[in-house]
Formats: sequence, C-alpha cells, structure tokens
Amino acid sequence: MWVTVALLALELALETWAQLRTERFPDVTGWLGAVVLPLAGGAVLAVINVLVVLAFPVKVLPQALHCYNFWGIYRSVKWGDIVSVKPASIMGLRYLHVSIPAHSQPLTVPLWLRDMPGFITAVETHAGVSNPLAQALRQATETT
Repeated sequence: MWVTVALLALELALETWAQLRTERFPDVTGWLGAVVLPLAGGAVLAVINVLVVLAFPVKVLPQALHCYNFWGIYRSVKWGDIVSVKPASIMGLRYLHVSIPAHSQPLTVPLWLRDMPGFITAVETHAGVSNPLAQALRQATETT
C-alpha cells in the first residue's frame, strides 16, 4: 500500500510540474491519468500479494517447519535442526531466515502472516519455547 501511495504522490507531482512547464496548468484529464496509473499498479500488487500468500503457505507440523526459501523452493526443517534464526527484510517486508544445516539457502518465514499469534503458539507447542525460531518470533513481534 505504501508503494501505491508513494507512486501516486510522485505521479501527481510530476504531472503538475509537466503542466506548469508546458503551460497547460490546470489540466484535470492529466491529473486523472496520474491517479489511475498508481491505483491500477496498487491493484496489481494486491492481486500478486494474494497469489503469493496462497501459493506459498507456511506450515507448522508436529515434527518440522515446512516453508520456502527466497527462491520459492519448499523445504522442511526438523525443530531440533534449527540452530540459528536471523531477522531479514525483503522489499520492506520483514522475515526471519531460518538456517538449514543441509542447505545453503535459509528458509524464509514471513513476519506478516494472517494469524501471527496462532503461528507463534503452534511453533512453541511443537518446537518448545526455547527453540531459536520460537524465541526469534517472540522477539520480532514484541518490537513491532
């Protein structure tokens, strides 16, 4: 949403500047065009977001966490195999990177899940509150 608002403000500013330079200020049709593009872009981003959420679910299983890495490849990691978890940000969205001993790419756990409290509870239930992921989730959500 913030991308849409920023793009909208930039488009309106550029359109106003162009109108002033070409002596066609105020041109309402030009402003309408400047508003439609960011709103359409925001709608496209919203659809992409919904598709990503549906296509890349994060699953808490009794014995493991099943989710994806940065490239969208699914992996499972047993709770006891999680040794380190680090905060990360991808395009302004907050994640936790869960290192997997057998793979070079960490799993990517979004910190913007629909039911974050339920996710944390499930992780603590299956992995234990001392698990590095459970601790990192608590720490990351307490600071927001």
